[in-house]
Amino acid sequence: MRSRLSEFFVNLLVASVAFMAVLVAADAVLKAVWHVPSDYLKKIIRYDPSLEPHKRLKPLLDLWLNGAYNEFRFRLTTDDEGFRRTAPGEPASEKSCEALFLGDSQTVGVGVNDPDTIPSLVAAKLGKNVLNTACYGYSNREELALYRSAAFSHPARWTILCFFAGNDPYENFKQRKKEGFPSKPARAGMLENAKRFLKQRSSIYNLLDRFRRQRWFNAALESSGAVKDRIPGELLIFKKDSSAGPIWETTDKTLSTLSDEVARNGSRFLIVFIPDRYQVDRDYWNQWVEKYRFHPDDFDLSAPNHHLRAFCNEKEIDFLDTTVFLKEASQAGSRVYWSVDSHLNLAGNRLIAEALSDYLKNHEEGRKI
Repeated sequence: MRSRLSEFFVNLLVASVAFMAVLVAADAVLKAVWHVPSDYLKKIIRYDPSLEPHKRLKPLLDLWLNGAYNEFRFRLTTDDEGFRRTAPGEPASEKSCEALFLGDSQTVGVGVNDPDTIPSLVAAKLGKNVLNTACYGYSNREELALYRSAAFSHPARWTILCFFAGNDPYENFKQRKKEGFPSKPARAGMLENAKRFLKQRSSIYNLLDRFRRQRWFNAALESSGAVKDRIPGELLIFKKDSSAGPIWETTDKTLSTLSDEVARNGSRFLIVFIPDRYQVDRDYWNQWVEKYRFHPDDFDLSAPNHHLRAFCNEKEIDFLDTTVFLKEASQAGSRVYWSVDSHLNLAGNRLIAEALSDYLKNHEEGRKI
């Protein structure tokens, strides 16, 4: 009896090891073929404690990068400071510019080549030099730090912050401890950390996560305790209750400080509002409703637009809301975001660049550098 029991456990161990080996091999093959999850950020981001902010694009890059599920392939190049190029071959001595762009991944340009980012398209339409200082994952607080380090050496007539409603306010809020704000929420538990690890490294996990758009799949996960129905923090700014108050307090303080510093440098400040995909694409919003099983009537998808417009009016900051342009194109049948990736595609970059170029042309009274 004891021999049979030992044999059972040995066989179970061998089967478990074999299963794990097959799982790891399958995951590696899927990642190599489909680029899921996409890992190109590891190739282009550097962390340098001597810089502010510490996170920057690596200097002098010239790479072809693939998106998840091979949805796109694009070429990215950077100059000697780690800024994405808007005019390859431009003399390094040309430091002044018409516009200095601040922003995150939407402004860097995901899936589009150097000439097709928002800053590059604006430069082409205006026939003037611009500087794209945006970096993947930046919050407005990091953009403020970047501006402080770049404004003196790159004087600009316009300072343009491309504000992304999808995560800028929440990212600002998460970083509030750095300037004396209340402590961050408690650290994530073991399950949350495990899910974050798998999301960053496992193709199979990412494939299963896409099934969460189906109600039946979510119900099974919730009943097993594998997931909770808590909405992501990024959605709090759309809630009709008071959840967004503390989040906006942090963002407003950051933008107000940036506005004051831009004015002292003799530049004109413009905030360009870039909506998240679910503000434009109703079908995409419904997928989030299904995924997190919340009631859509508890949310106002235009709430961030109204808040930021009122803030800019009060502070006398130039403001351009591009939501209407993207929404009109989407309703007409044009896709302005990538299908799998939630960033702007080439059509979305072009629409925003066109609206922004028109805005700048209509405000020629601004002070020249």
